Amino acid sequence: MAAVVLSGLAASSARAFTLPVTGPPDAPSMVFDNQMQVASVCLPVTNPQGGQSLLYGQRFTDGPVSSFTPAIVLVHGIASSTENWDFSSTWSVARALASAGYVVFSYDRLGYAKSNYFDHPGGGYTLTTAAHRAMLHDVVSDVKTGGYGVTSSGDCAGGTTPGDTKNPTVVIIGHSAGGWIVAGYPGQYHDVAAMIQADISGSSSAPGSSSGGGFTPDPSHPDYFEFFQTTQNCLDFNTYPPGIVQYVTNIACTPPFLDSPFGEIADLGAMYAQNDANIAMIGPSTPVLLTSGDHDTTDPPTDADADYQYYKAHCGCDVTQLMLPNTAHLFMVHRSLPDWVDYVVNWLSSRGIGGLPPHGIGGLPPTPGTQGCPKPSGRLHRLALGPLKLGFTRAHARQALPRFGVTYNNMDNFCLFGWGIRAGYPSAKLKRHLRPGLRRGVNGRVILLLTANPYYGLNGVHPGSRLAAARRRLHLGKRLHIGRNDWYVVPGRFSNGLLKVRGGIVQEVGIINRQLSRDRGAQSRLLTSFTAA
Repeated sequence: MAAVVLSGLAASSARAFTLPVTGPPDAPSMVFDNQMQVASVCLPVTNPQGGQSLLYGQRFTDGPVSSFTPAIVLVHGIASSTENWDFSSTWSVARALASAGYVVFSYDRLGYAKSNYFDHPGGGYTLTTAAHRAMLHDVVSDVKTGGYGVTSSGDCAGGTTPGDTKNPTVVIIGHSAGGWIVAGYPGQYHDVAAMIQADISGSSSAPGSSSGGGFTPDPSHPDYFEFFQTTQNCLDFNTYPPGIVQYVTNIACTPPFLDSPFGEIADLGAMYAQNDANIAMIGPSTPVLLTSGDHDTTDPPTDADADYQYYKAHCGCDVTQLMLPNTAHLFMVHRSLPDWVDYVVNWLSSRGIGGLPPHGIGGLPPTPGTQGCPKPSGRLHRLALGPLKLGFTRAHARQALPRFGVTYNNMDNFCLFGWGIRAGYPSAKLKRHLRPGLRRGVNGRVILLLTANPYYGLNGVHPGSRLAAARRRLHLGKRLHIGRNDWYVVPGRFSNGLLKVRGGIVQEVGIINRQLSRDRGAQSRLLTSFTAA
């Protein structure tokens, strides 16, 4: 469990994933490649009356995806819509997360924007947090099974074609009142890989005294309210002026403003009681991240800290807190957004839910024909690289990953989706240099593990990272030039880390037997024993 306060861009610059941002400080722009695609989708859900409704949404992808690509579902708050996650093609939560290798879905909750519910008189009162959570469960199922439609019309009034993605691994992120929805979700449904709650207290701790906003009933639909009536209302509630991106704020706070259903405001007491019960049921299998801004009047630091303490005491889960500097309620319009994206992506990766960019990373192409191989799992830690460990016998390693190829240089190439793992065994040449006891101890066992899979990282250094960045993060030994590659050994307690570098770019990361790599001479003997490594 950890609490983190970011102090600006420098805090995330050394992380494994860093979102590219250009432009002047007062008008920054995120940089995306030409493979970014946005599709309009229609997600079937059961509405509070028991009928079916279609929720309008958008799907963001950056290059080809497969069923191994994790999905992220974004849940907006009141007076909001899918637009909050994609204010601009140059400043977008959804596009940024897609660029990190996720399939990203955002949707208009029922009663908002293009998911209209006005045709159900009084229906706004039935759209409670619990009802929205049940519909989120339907959305998660739609994403997992491909049970949604794709539309070319920009709404869900016309025909659709069947969804063409199925993503069993799903992360949910909820902002503001959307945070209330996701807070109680994993403890109730237990079908998501992680939950991120932003800018709200999910537990029963007292909410902050918000600036701006109100609950003026809409005369045409009294079961709905007008939260913002003026641009100033929006600015007061959502922004901290010293920290905003002005052109994005202009988009967010320009009228007309959306109506919001009264249901999720009218049942706050019941909602908190339900959330408290559900938070207690989360358990260790679902990591939780709580994020907020240090100038948010809706979720001020004192309330955010109390909520974090509540989770720590009751959820039985891996919970982390992130506090963004110079940021108010609508973090999406603040300059801290790239920091938030970097932190979220790397937090997910550290929990085994890393994005899988199939078009490569750092110029490294994925291995063809790996679509049917197991999804990467585990991490690079101590003696382990994913499901394999130093010291495994050849038979044990092949049992852990049954799909493999054998090379002539005492290596097995184990198949994983995208990029595999190479396991090296001691050759006769190497064993001749070992004392008898050590020779017997390593004979026929894994002494080297390497991977080009960007899912794995050595203390934050992943395949595709620049050598200069690796030097800042790791204590690299002297370069060993073998064949076409430069090799760097990183001293460790349980094993020594290993980087394979070419052209200033890390090609592979891994670990090697510590006893066989105690000094430069031993390291050279070990690496040259794999003649084509």
